[in-house]
Amino acid sequence: MIRRVLSLSLPALALAACATAGQGNYRVEAKVRAMQPGSHDASGIRGVAGADVALQCPDASQNRSLGKTAADGTLDVEGQGAIPVACNIAVAQSGYQATTLPVASVCSEKAMGQCLSLDIRAILAPEGGANAATR
Repeated sequence: MIRRVLSLSLPALALAACATAGQGNYRVEAKVRAMQPGSHDASGIRGVAGADVALQCPDASQNRSLGKTAADGTLDVEGQGAIPVACNIAVAQSGYQATTLPVASVCSEKAMGQCLSLDIRAILAPEGGANAATR
């Protein structure tokens, strides 16, 4: 009897674990680039190391850093919870103009009004230079 109950319970537990495993987790992939001084075309665009990618929300208690870019200007992180679509993503690094992107414009996967996956591409402008181009 115990063996039969156990054999019925294990598949049910495994199914429940699979159903909730992806719930409430987010992923951020970012590429932050900038035109290098003296460059005049796309060949001068390079990754920006150490750029802070942060969540800025109307409810300030949700504001947080999502991470800093690696030497090649990329950031790839996962976390618990979801990203509210009403928030913005701020990208900043010393020596460059900060840029802000609406989560709704960089969200690549949504569920129940929340963002589960962000695909951020930002090109920062040097301070005092032209406006930053972003997507």
